[in-house]
Amino acid sequence: MQIHKFYLLLLFLPLLLPAVSMAQTPDTLYVFRFVSHKDMFYIPWKGNGTQLDHLLSLVENHKAAILSGEAPLLVDGYCASEPTVTENLKLAKIRSNRVKSELILCKGINENCFITRNHAETYGDLRHVVIVRLRLPKDEAAANVKEDSVIPVIKEKEMEAISENSEQGTCPDVKGNTNLYHALLEPESYELLVYNVPESITVSGDIATVTAAGGNGIEALPGYLFSAVQALDMAKDDTLSVTVKMRQRIRQLTLVLKLKEGDHEHITAVNATLSGIASGINLRTGALVSTSDTFLSPVFMKTEASDGTPTLTATIRLFGILPEDEQELTVAVTLDNGTVQTIETDLTEVLHEHLDDGSMTPLILGANFDLPSQADFSGEISNWSPVDGGQVDIH
Repeated sequence: MQIHKFYLLLLFLPLLLPAVSMAQTPDTLYVFRFVSHKDMFYIPWKGNGTQLDHLLSLVENHKAAILSGEAPLLVDGYCASEPTVTENLKLAKIRSNRVKSELILCKGINENCFITRNHAETYGDLRHVVIVRLRLPKDEAAANVKEDSVIPVIKEKEMEAISENSEQGTCPDVKGNTNLYHALLEPESYELLVYNVPESITVSGDIATVTAAGGNGIEALPGYLFSAVQALDMAKDDTLSVTVKMRQRIRQLTLVLKLKEGDHEHITAVNATLSGIASGINLRTGALVSTSDTFLSPVFMKTEASDGTPTLTATIRLFGILPEDEQELTVAVTLDNGTVQTIETDLTEVLHEHLDDGSMTPLILGANFDLPSQADFSGEISNWSPVDGGQVDIH
């Protein structure tokens, strides 16, 4: 029997969820307004000061969860005043960065605490705004609920239903929790694929791929991807009701390198690469896609553990690791004496044990990082292990 395939593309708003509230509470959404054609963030203007004060208070109350990745800040920039899409996106990006800079400077968080999206469109009737929301742990799919029961609420947006082998061949727009697909289908078996398209991920057919970042590199911090496949048996003269349970496809990994007291002062720059990772995934089967010599570049920042230990911390998100490859982390540290020390460390064993365990809960791995004592001695990264809590403060 021929099985017909259907594709349901979720643009920003996951739908068809089982008993999950889609409402956004008022105290977790903040609107910052900008002057038309300008990127300057005027804090006293149009209530921006009040909004910022309330947001800073919220960030302070949830700072530990924000820094650990359990409660990301969602930043959406909107601009619809410029003549081209490119110019609108550019201006929206600058405005989003202005707002994020205020939070970073005032509350000591970092870029890894944000999930940023910019749009060349209006937000309702507003044409020049940046929207900031805090996704609390109880509402965050990767934290405290089953991975197949809920997916993150980003923004109420239309989605497009795409069908193959439908006589009508239409693409109706749908929104809300429950949607009707108007099509007279033959009484046969069908297969439904549902997915969202987050930032820095493209989908072609059944394959989702992380956006390239130069050479064989891919983006280190793509948005969260979810998908689901469900078999449908269509009966003659019947209306079929379907509830789709989504599965998370991307996991967050934070790497924490513990330094010795005073080592922060000697480090002027850090560049890193991680190899042996998957560049894509099959949305139907969950099988990882292997591309030769794929790597990503974690961005390490000077941080401090809750006990005051100086650290370097980077957060990445990935589909998974390739079982046939080794996972090598290469860290090039520029010291204040002008020398560059390159240290390699093998993450294969610890990632296979802790990242490749089927869970989608954010994972934090820590290791000891010994800087070279002299220019002619190399450093060492050793003793990788999971970190409980893993709270760090940026300086």
